[in-house]
Amino acid sequence: MGVFQKAQNDDGQALDTTLVPLTRRQLHKAKQQGFAYQWVVVMAGINDLGAGDRTAAEIMPRLVEAYSLALASGANVLAIPPFPNRFVSRSSQNEQERLQLGVLMQSWVAQQPAAADCDQPRVYLLDLPSFWFDFWSMPPERRAELQDDKLHLTERGYDLLAWQVFNAISPRVPLQGCWCRDAASSSRRQGRL
Repeated sequence: MGVFQKAQNDDGQALDTTLVPLTRRQLHKAKQQGFAYQWVVVMAGINDLGAGDRTAAEIMPRLVEAYSLALASGANVLAIPPFPNRFVSRSSQNEQERLQLGVLMQSWVAQQPAAADCDQPRVYLLDLPSFWFDFWSMPPERRAELQDDKLHLTERGYDLLAWQVFNAISPRVPLQGCWCRDAASSSRRQGRL
């Protein structure tokens, strides 16, 4: 699923769902059930760039719409730029658009205001370490361990991704109330991890 590309069920049939309507429904459902998300993690755009042949400039406003829905609900946002995939070559236009989407995401995150009650960012950008997610640079055996096709991760790959998300969020999850640290580094104040 993407911001333009529709989700598919297990049989490969397209569902009438993209990121923004799904985000809206999930946040509304949570509110109706009397709870709210503390964090919304969004890693989207790769399907739109590849299969949808969309540009970074077309994708970013839809990502911003999803991020804005999450922020309006009171959640913090962890934005993850798409990692490289091997469906396209390093010199392809799709790869250039993927890199541009990362730049647009980084710029948008840097412009977001801090939370009014604790002066900490509510939006963070998680740059995935190239050591784990630069599939072009790693030996074939390592690629096979982490990526089962040229796009999707293996169970081990998703475990590594989950670990990166956990490491990004866990220091920022309050046990109760707003957890603000006066000694936060300037990189954290800018929403960079």
